[in-house]
Amino acid sequence: MFTDLVTMVVAGAAFAALFGAAGRRLHQSRPYGPLNVPGTALAALTCGWLIVAACCETLSPQSGTSPPGPPIHGTVSLLVRDTVLLLWTLAVLVLWRGTGSVRRLFPRWEREFLTQTGLAVAGYVALRLTVVATYNCTLTLAAWLGYAGPTGHPTLEVIAETENPYQRWVLIASVTLITPLLEEAMFRVALVGWFQQHVSLIGAVFASAVIFALFHWPPVTQPAMMVMGILMAWAYARTGSLYVPALMHAAFNLHSIVEVLTG
Repeated sequence: MFTDLVTMVVAGAAFAALFGAAGRRLHQSRPYGPLNVPGTALAALTCGWLIVAACCETLSPQSGTSPPGPPIHGTVSLLVRDTVLLLWTLAVLVLWRGTGSVRRLFPRWEREFLTQTGLAVAGYVALRLTVVATYNCTLTLAAWLGYAGPTGHPTLEVIAETENPYQRWVLIASVTLITPLLEEAMFRVALVGWFQQHVSLIGAVFASAVIFALFHWPPVTQPAMMVMGILMAWAYARTGSLYVPALMHAAFNLHSIVEVLTG
């Protein structure tokens, strides 16, 4: 556990320093920071999420069924839900009066593609080390306290257990392509963009991370998800770009899937 604690602190500090320096450099060439998201836009996003969730037949896959995984229509329902939520979230952030545009979500992306991609790759290494170390520490502490509940992410368990290749590939596509953009647009762009107008930027980063963690289950994964939320929000705040945290998020999910399938 001591090794994990040291890894968590060192890798987390390296991540913060990397994006702190990168943010200063990027802001010298362009004045873009986090998008200001008005309360009306956040309310529209929240209503849309609640309506889509209520209308969706299967909100999330559940492991432990027989045969392993949810029925195929449930998997498709999950994919459709996330796709609709992504389109709605991006539409509100781009079109809602007082928010921004596609170029504000991806500032100077065509000119800074290599810079932003390299930053995301370097940041991902530190992100992975920090989050995994936090998760390992949490598991050790939970075992010491006598926790006997689930410890893995339900969707990853379904991907590992399902015997249907179509179902597996649909889930992989959703988790690696749609979910990263969806969660970064909502939890980073929208929440950080709204909170920063009412509290400090650091407060906005932490507040968005708490909400991000609460959306993940089981509870033993929430400390790691909160750390991940803090780092992702810091990356977004320093770059002002949805692309960088979304790319890191996609890499994180893909790496987790590979570990589950090969482990």
